[in-house]
Amino acid sequence: MKSNLFKVKAVMLTMMAVLLTIGMAFSQKTLRDVVIEQSEIDMHGPTTIVPLAPEGSGRAVGDDCTTPIVISAFPYTDANTTAGRGNTYDLTCMGSYDGGEDIIYQFTITDTRIVTITMDPLGTTWTGVGLMDACPQTTATCIAVATGSSSTPRVITQTLAAGTYYIMCDTWPLPDNFSFTLNVTAIAPPPPVAAVYSAPGNGSAGNPISTTLNWAPGVGGGVPTGYLVYFGTDNPPTNLANGVDVGNVLVYTPSPVLEYANEYFWQVVPYNAVGQATGNAIWSFTTSLGVGTLEGFVTTGFGIPMGGVTVTLSNPGGTTSVVSGPNGAYQFSLVPAANYTLTASIAGYNNTVIPVTVAPGVTTYQNIAMLRPSMAVTPNPYSVVANPNEMINGMLNVANNGDGVLGWTATVNYTSPGPNTWLTLGETAGSVAAYTNFNVPLAFNATGLTTGTVKTAEVTFTSTPNVGTVVVPVSMTVSGVALGVPTGLTANLANQIAGTVNLSWSFAANRAFQFFVVKRDGVQVTTTTNTTFTENLPTYGVYSYTVQAVYDEGNSAPAGPVVVEWSNPTLVLNPTSLSNDQYPNTSEAV
Repeated sequence: MKSNLFKVKAVMLTMMAVLLTIGMAFSQKTLRDVVIEQSEIDMHGPTTIVPLAPEGSGRAVGDDCTTPIVISAFPYTDANTTAGRGNTYDLTCMGSYDGGEDIIYQFTITDTRIVTITMDPLGTTWTGVGLMDACPQTTATCIAVATGSSSTPRVITQTLAAGTYYIMCDTWPLPDNFSFTLNVTAIAPPPPVAAVYSAPGNGSAGNPISTTLNWAPGVGGGVPTGYLVYFGTDNPPTNLANGVDVGNVLVYTPSPVLEYANEYFWQVVPYNAVGQATGNAIWSFTTSLGVGTLEGFVTTGFGIPMGGVTVTLSNPGGTTSVVSGPNGAYQFSLVPAANYTLTASIAGYNNTVIPVTVAPGVTTYQNIAMLRPSMAVTPNPYSVVANPNEMINGMLNVANNGDGVLGWTATVNYTSPGPNTWLTLGETAGSVAAYTNFNVPLAFNATGLTTGTVKTAEVTFTSTPNVGTVVVPVSMTVSGVALGVPTGLTANLANQIAGTVNLSWSFAANRAFQFFVVKRDGVQVTTTTNTTFTENLPTYGVYSYTVQAVYDEGNSAPAGPVVVEWSNPTLVLNPTSLSNDQYPNTSEAV
């Protein structure tokens, strides 16, 4: 019994050791690496483990990291094979693609280079090439790796700093070796392109005397490794900073602080190991005349002090903000003298925007009035009764009884079963000046609806600034006898020269009919009791027509729209030019 317990214990310890080993192996790989590796294993199928071949001084050049094939010059080309070289390394950053026999190359570059490695497996599948900065590279990732199951060439392109690097060509454990050609180039990267300046703005005025220059790398060219700054009151600038190397940073603060009321010029020149950028712009800016103070009070339009209002002072030189106190007071101190835009904002009020000039050495006063609109919509609710096939034009009145400008938007939410083409808003957004109102047109269309039908919707008005939301329930009840509607409306361009349009339609009146309303592009052009209409168009273009019957009880739904186009004629000459050799005193027909 005791011996069996020892056996169980031994088995459990063995299993724990195996699990620990597997866990340690997986801990060096990301989940993505594990998934990709398992996917390739599934595609590749069973593999044959190639025995390891230890490093040794007696082995051929290229067999291992001790005696790699040295690439001494670029471009480099080699036709080679891994056959017979042994599986020296199988725990590298190349993952499952280091299971076959391998070959090692080494090269050294003395400055930054763009290195391109192209390995053509000559038709062999399941091959790979890795670029490493150590040999063997046992960390989780190579500098770059190109592997795959196809027989296409593997390509790696990397920008490398000065140093020694290694190339390893290998396979999945099956096939265990392959022949290939290797091409390696190492070209100098291009110089950088000109930097993109940001602040202070070119030609800007009123900048503080503690101004900092800001820029960003340009797009394209080589990567900058540093920047030279030229700065001064001369142009080109040199007298304050003549090519100061600030390193690989994107800001420069002149020291000591600048003088008031002076114009300065600046230029930034990016560089790298290859050279300097060309076409570097020179920008200028002017410092403020001095500093001053800006202050005042924020009130409502009725003069009541307002606290909590954000007041912002801005110009191309910068932006700063303060919040008004409980008594409405605000103040900006030590402000560079210049022209500014003063903006005051708080929820529920219009923004107040005022141009202001801060004078040097004095206090500039500027009071701010905050205006607030209001919104009321009538009628609320809104209901109409329509005959079948009747069209009713209505309106909702948006009133602004406040002292600010009201912005509004309107949306329709249909609350009865479709089809929902019975209600149309003529406008869905707009503005209303203080102490005025605006009528939003609505169209109720009972086309195709039967007596007893009730349609409902909600029209929601939202406000800018936010002074509330108004929801108007809207309904249309269909009742009575259907109105006869014009049918078969056609529009023909009868005369291309004069732009004459002929309209015709059919109609059968079923009650006290008055006349037809003809509209072009939604605007009434005539009324008539005839079923035809002719007019000349005002100019070339595309036009839309509708015809509506008017009864004592109301208007029918319109017929149409129908579209007619009066196109601008184009003169075409064929041939495009005429020429002929003609004797004097003769003529010919052309």
